[in-house]
Amino acid sequence: MVKQMIRVRNKAKVTIKELNLTPEQINAVEKIMSGIPSSREMKRREVKRILNGSLCCICFGIPSVELGTPAGRGGIVVERYCEKCCTMVY
Repeated sequence: MVKQMIRVRNKAKVTIKELNLTPEQINAVEKIMSGIPSSREMKRREVKRILNGSLCCICFGIPSVELGTPAGRGGIVVERYCEKCCTMVY
């Protein structure tokens, strides 16, 4: 099995923000993901509503860290990672 390694190019400009999710939010997301079979898009919309964002960019787990990387023209690319995937990225 080959591990996928992602490298952040300019680590000095990356902002890292811890996500403080409540146990109620975590339980609600787990219930949605393991619940009634429905379309992936419906599940993703519900998760975005509960977490105010998306799941982990790599494994689609519950995120714990948010990385903000500067993009062109003053924009910021925001990516969310779980604890396990964050160690691979940063």
